[in-house]
Amino acid sequence: MVWNFAEGMITAIQGFFAPQTVVAMAQRQNTIDQIETQFYLEANRQEFQAELEGYRIASQFNLQERQQTFQASLEGLKIDAQFAMQTRGQEFQADLEGVRQKFNRELEDYRQFCENARLQKRQDFEAEQLARRLQHEQRLEEYRRETQLTLSRVQLLTAIELADDQAIRDTFPLKTPAIVILDAYKIYQENYRNIPLLVIISPPALEYEKFPNASQGFSKIEDSLTDQVQEFCKYYPLTSQERPVRYQGADWESKSSHGKIAVDILHHVLKSIPTVVLESKVDGDLLRIYLAGWDMLEKVPHYEKVLTVPWKEVLYPIARKYAQEWREYRMKLLEKGRSLEDLKRRGGDDELNLLILEEEEEDREFGRSGQHDYKYNVREDKYIRELAQFLGICHCILVGLMADRYHFSHADVHPKLPELLPGLLEKVPSESLNQMLVGEIVSSYQNLYQLAGCDRPHLIPDLYLDLALSLSHLPDQSWARKQIEYSIKVWLMLRNRVSSIEEQKPGLLELLEAVTSALTVGDKEYLEKLNGCLAAIGESQHQEMIRVAMQRQEAEYKRQQEAKRQRQLEVKRQRQLEAERQRQLEAERQEQLEAERQEQLEAERQRQREAERQRQREIERKRKLENASVACTLGHSGSVNSVAISPDGQILVSGSDDKTITIWDLSTGQELRTLTGHSEHSDEVKSLAISPDGQTLVSGGDDGTIMIWRVV
Repeated sequence: MVWNFAEGMITAIQGFFAPQTVVAMAQRQNTIDQIETQFYLEANRQEFQAELEGYRIASQFNLQERQQTFQASLEGLKIDAQFAMQTRGQEFQADLEGVRQKFNRELEDYRQFCENARLQKRQDFEAEQLARRLQHEQRLEEYRRETQLTLSRVQLLTAIELADDQAIRDTFPLKTPAIVILDAYKIYQENYRNIPLLVIISPPALEYEKFPNASQGFSKIEDSLTDQVQEFCKYYPLTSQERPVRYQGADWESKSSHGKIAVDILHHVLKSIPTVVLESKVDGDLLRIYLAGWDMLEKVPHYEKVLTVPWKEVLYPIARKYAQEWREYRMKLLEKGRSLEDLKRRGGDDELNLLILEEEEEDREFGRSGQHDYKYNVREDKYIRELAQFLGICHCILVGLMADRYHFSHADVHPKLPELLPGLLEKVPSESLNQMLVGEIVSSYQNLYQLAGCDRPHLIPDLYLDLALSLSHLPDQSWARKQIEYSIKVWLMLRNRVSSIEEQKPGLLELLEAVTSALTVGDKEYLEKLNGCLAAIGESQHQEMIRVAMQRQEAEYKRQQEAKRQRQLEVKRQRQLEAERQRQLEAERQEQLEAERQEQLEAERQRQREAERQRQREIERKRKLENASVACTLGHSGSVNSVAISPDGQILVSGSDDKTITIWDLSTGQELRTLTGHSEHSDEVKSLAISPDGQTLVSGGDDGTIMIWRVV
């Protein structure tokens, strides 16, 4: 205002003082220009100092970063050198230990060779004695069989001559004439190595007998039983040269021809033919299976009851299973809104059995189970089919047992039934019946093996292992474990090692330790089978002990036979290994050099690609500068002294000589806010700066003040 007043006064008196006024104005303008020039120089100097300080700081950071990189590289090289020295030291110690162990091993080998030479002579003598004994026993068995077969042929020819007798034809209980069977076996004796076993079954025939439980729904099951046994006999085909079986089926002339009388008549005519007759009866609540038959030249046939099973133990578990399945399905039907009458109609006997099952479960819950018979309804055909299936399983097992016994006794053929047991036993309806059948099977085979052990003991250990392997599929592993123990005891007995351990009643571990002490190289096959059985019953922890013992025996045997040659081969092998190791080391070194070269090439390619990218960016930047255009024009009422852009590139701040600071949206050019606040002595805003986080603004005025603004 003072200045405006002065201008007015000058204008008023201009006419009086024109020359003096011109001079004063020129001086004033020069003074103003000098001040502005000084301010401009000072601003340029400050900007230069700021840029110089920025370059200095950047240089310091770059130098510090390079120094850190160098220190890290130096530390890495030092660590690598330490590891290399440690590795070389370990390799030297390992080589030194290898040489020492090799010397000790060679010394121990020589000592062991001398000891084994002495033991080997004793073992060779024992093995020779055992082989001679087995050979003698085998010759005696072959002579016995040849004699038996010759006598059987004479007896068969006599039976053929008598088969046309009218009395024999009238009393013979089979539909197939006796002469047909006898002529067939004459051909078998001429062409077969092993004479087939004749198998005949006699299913239960309720229509000819009066039983109290006939009203329970038992009907004729002959067809089903005959088919099952016929299907099983495919494993013993008539055309086989090892285990031939002739299956005659239920070939009875009359269903009333059963029992001991029928067996005696058959034996009178077919005494020269090995025969097995299986007869099953339903006696009240019991199923009874009788086994009859004879071997060649047997004068009296045997007829005995071998199995008695309450039929309720067979059918009631099945009835419970069907009732439980119906209960689950019944709940689904109830959820769909089916009526009780509809459920009773659809459930049939399963509905009634469900009521009985729930009654049984309630009694069991209150501790009253087993006090009475719950009388499940088992009259439907599906229960008869289940009964027929169980009878079929029993018949198949008995046929397999008798066929195995016959062919083993006459031809040393290993039993086939142990291979088939898992498939048969899994169809048994209850665990108690399963255990009963397994007990009968094991007892039968043990009796057979004990009888055979007198004249063919060398076969028994393997046979026990075969039986153990078949029993290993059962939940109760004790059956298989016992057979393994029996096998080992017989094996040790053959080597005169069993007497010292029988008194102590050893367990499996003690038996296996005894086995390892009596091993020879020829026992490898037996040990492999033994290991398979141990793995099958979950005793695989013992396999390593046997494997190590066998390997030790094999190694000892080889050293005993070819000690000198083995040492030469060992030296040659060590040289080859050393040469191979050196070759591998050289190959690894070459691979490492190649990898380093590839890394250097890759680093060089990276630098070239980075330089190319920098060049392209510079070209692009220059192109953009050449093609630059004005996007937006912003302004103040006075001149703009300074500008600043936020780090995120979204905000532009400008300071002007009109004493204002304006905040703009950089992308749209829209004015966001105007700040005023420097003192009235300040004519203009000289400089601006924004903090790195974009939240703080600093301004400087020409009055020497600095103001800090919070940008929100």
